[in-house]
Amino acid sequence: MNEKEFWDFLADLQRPGKISMLSGSISSGAGPTDSIGNYMSGHSILPAEHQDFPQKIVEQLGNLLFLENVRSATKEAILILLAHQPSKYALEILEKYNLSPAKELEIFAEIALEECYMWNE
Repeated sequence: MNEKEFWDFLADLQRPGKISMLSGSISSGAGPTDSIGNYMSGHSILPAEHQDFPQKIVEQLGNLLFLENVRSATKEAILILLAHQPSKYALEILEKYNLSPAKELEIFAEIALEECYMWNE
């Protein structure tokens, strides 16, 4: 899966609908606070059926996450999708990514990992 295929995949998933959520944003100009707000508002991309992806899809998302030429916005979307997978494989991918995340995604990746731990309890 390449970056364009990822966005097409996500659009196909969203056709039946997205999760219901209240959204908003807060910008403080402080990196950590903005990262947390971006993560929370990023949940708006979640399709109604956002859990239990086949392992092959989780693997393809993980592969994209580790490519250097993939945009941060794409990686943010991938992190949110993986964070909601009740899958040990998704958890392993997020653990590995958190060892050396892109600088601008450090907090985003950490929150995604914590959320994935919750889904895998």
